[in-house]
Parts: sequence; C-alpha cells; structure tokens
Amino acid sequence: MSDPDSHEYFHNLVVQDPLLAAEGMDIDRALEGLNELERAIRAVERESSDGSFMRTLFLARYPIRQHTLPLPFLRSFVESERLRRIYLANPNSKTASELALAWERSSDVLERCARRYMNLHRMFRSFEGVTNDNLFEDRFGNSSSSAYIHNAIASLVRNAIALKAEAHGRQQLLSGGVHPEQLKSTASERPPLLAKEVELSPEAARVHKLETMYGTPFRNVDVLETHGPFRHVLSGFKGVPSPHDFMLYITRDKKTGRIGMEVSRVDSFIFYELADKHNFRFNDISTANYKSLIERGIPYFYEASTHLYTMRDQRYWMDIATIVDMKRRPHLNAGYLQTQRSSMFDLLLDVFIRHAQFNISYARRRKLNGTGSTYSPYRGLLNHSYPSLYYLTFNRSVWRLPEESQFIGDGRVSTEGRPYRSSEEVLPQLTPDMLDLVMQGSRIREAYELERGMKPREEY
Repeated sequence: MSDPDSHEYFHNLVVQDPLLAAEGMDIDRALEGLNELERAIRAVERESSDGSFMRTLFLARYPIRQHTLPLPFLRSFVESERLRRIYLANPNSKTASELALAWERSSDVLERCARRYMNLHRMFRSFEGVTNDNLFEDRFGNSSSSAYIHNAIASLVRNAIALKAEAHGRQQLLSGGVHPEQLKSTASERPPLLAKEVELSPEAARVHKLETMYGTPFRNVDVLETHGPFRHVLSGFKGVPSPHDFMLYITRDKKTGRIGMEVSRVDSFIFYELADKHNFRFNDISTANYKSLIERGIPYFYEASTHLYTMRDQRYWMDIATIVDMKRRPHLNAGYLQTQRSSMFDLLLDVFIRHAQFNISYARRRKLNGTGSTYSPYRGLLNHSYPSLYYLTFNRSVWRLPEESQFIGDGRVSTEGRPYRSSEEVLPQLTPDMLDLVMQGSRIREAYELERGMKPREEY
C-alpha cells in the first residue's frame, strides 16, 4: 500500500519534473497529424516498393512507420500528455495510476522503437559494406563517421532505458514498492533560449520574398502568422556556435486546411549548381532530375537551408518554435516550454507530413528518370529519418541522459568542389530576372514532371 507522502511526492514530480510532457501542444491536432503522417508513410512504402518484389517483401517485414520512424512511440507520447492534463485537473489515486502506467508504456514503446531503428542501421551497414571509416557529409560541411552515427543511435536506446527506469520508479512509488527517498530525478538544467530581433539586409529580404512567392511550402499554404526575423546561435551551419537569422511562419494548407509551421533561415541561402561539369550525385540526386531547368539555361536550383534533410541535427527547429511560442502565448508555463520545447509539436507533425510527401515524389522521380538503381537505402535512412526530432531529443521530459544528444557530426570537411553555393557567391552573378527564374526552380520542375505523367506529391 502506498502512503500519503508517496502520493504527495508523486504529485510534486508531476508538477515539477513530469515525464513525456508537452505543455501547450494541441492534442487533437497532434492525433490528426499522426494519422495523416502514417497515411503518408504508407504511401512512401508503396512507392518505394513498386515494381520490386524484394523491396515489397522487405518493407512488409520492416515497415518504415515502425522501424525507421517511431510512430508508435509518438502516439504513446501524445496519450501520456493527455493523461498528464487529466491528472492535473483532477489529482487522485485513479488518475495518478493511469498517468504512471502511461509513462511506463510509453517508455517501453520508445525502447522498442529505438532498438528497431538501431537494428535497421546495422542491417543496412552490413548490406552496403559500410565500415567505421566511412564518412557521411551534410550540405554544410559537417561529417559523421559511421562509428559516430552508430554511437548516436545507441544513445537513443540508452536514453529509452533511463526513461523506462525512471517511469517504473514513479509507478512503484504509487504502489508502495519504493519510498520517495529512493527516487532520483535525472533531469538536467539547460541554458535558456535566447534570440535577438534583427532586420534583414535588402539582399536577404529580396531573396526571401521570392522564396515565399515560389518556394515550398509557401506556394501551397496560406500564412496565418509571421514571426521574426530574429537571431539565434547554433552550430549546425558552420560547425561551431554561430549567429543566424530566422523567420517562423504559422501556415494553413490550401487544400486540406492542416495547420503547420515553417522555419526559414534568412541570413544566407544555398543554391545547387547545375553546370554539366559537376554531374554530381548526392543521395541519388542527379542532373537528370534537373533537366527541365538545365534546358532553360537556369544555372542554379534553390534549396532552403532549413529543409530537414540538409543536416542531421534539426533540434534548432524546436528551439526556434519555443522562442516564438513563449512570446505568442505568454499565458503558458514558460518553465515547461523552456524544458520541453514541444508546445508546437502538433505543428511540427505537418513538417513531417510534407517531408514524407517529398519522399513520395522522390521515389516517383527516381522511377521517372531511371535513377533508382543507384539509390542507397543506408544514405536514405541517414538523410530522411530525422532522429533528433522524431525521438524528441530536444525535450528534457523525454531525453533523460545527462549529456546532450549528438547528431551534428564528429568532423568537418571542405565544401570545395561540391555543387552547393552560398548566396554570397551566387547573387552577384545573377540578374534580377534570372534570380526570379532560379527561385521558381521547384515549381518549374514540378510542372515538367506533371506533364510527363508524375502524380502530385500530395496525391497518394
């Protein structure tokens, strides 16, 4: 039997250091988002296996929605947050027990998902002969050795085990299996989020205006709220802590009405050079994919710096979302927002859906252009599974290891000779009319592919 002191201690933990929490998240919207995300991921599985019995068999055994992406855990996470709110509204033995059991279930599901993800990496490493010396580079010169990637993924499992132990201890507290003095919180302090309001340079404002006119997701959404520009320091773009300028938009999809968000980097922009001399393949992107642009004499393809696949550590998305949300919703508990950084997780799910739709069109484009034979499943797993976001490593009520998660990389490589160019290098070469055409690149390519019979990415 538990005693009143145990219940009081449990209540204090829920208030001061909850597990698996997301203060401010719209639970209904999150559940709708997870349903649509699963639908989109099933479409990715169909498109990826189309025409191949072996891929169909493989994805039937190792579905993306369970082995690559932890959708079962995310559903448990949302349910845990729902039960936390029920408990806080009516704290009693029944709601406390339901919350504690939800924490145990969620942490158990997280461990299973993390182990599946780790095993899939091992399998693909073996299939493709990847050694610990192999380097995998992102768009910004961050490199990750295979050993580093393995250790980063192993940390997901270690964290799940730590969370599971803590959840079990809290459940045992309620049942009388442990005393309050036997429990220790593994929560660690984190520095406050800081941002400084700035003004865009005329050049940056000009490029970003074209981005919001022609780019994705902007041409497919209505902008409901605009926040920024503001300056935030992070390491991902230069390998060392550096200030960068961002905008955040709250959006509504024109077709579905789904609410989402978009983070844009606006202090510098990247362009993919289409010159024939490169004929460069990066994760199965070939010059065949840009034929419609090359034939029109368009020298560059604009690629947003904040697309999730451009680097392996995307936690800054939720840092920026939290900075914005603490200002737009000051009535929310700022301490929770700072610690959990998940108040806009329901909007992040729209980003996941859009990137799943990108992968749908990516698979269709490989078939259309005949470039599927060069596709590397291992690189696809590295570039499109986004573990720093999907495993909620930014949320201290989920990430219970004392050390921060590490996904940026363990080295730097020169970007010389690669086809990615900064706006500082590209813009002086372009007339205003040509810049306008360059920024329309994704729309031009999409129209060309539709003419050739490729279905729109949102149709699945």
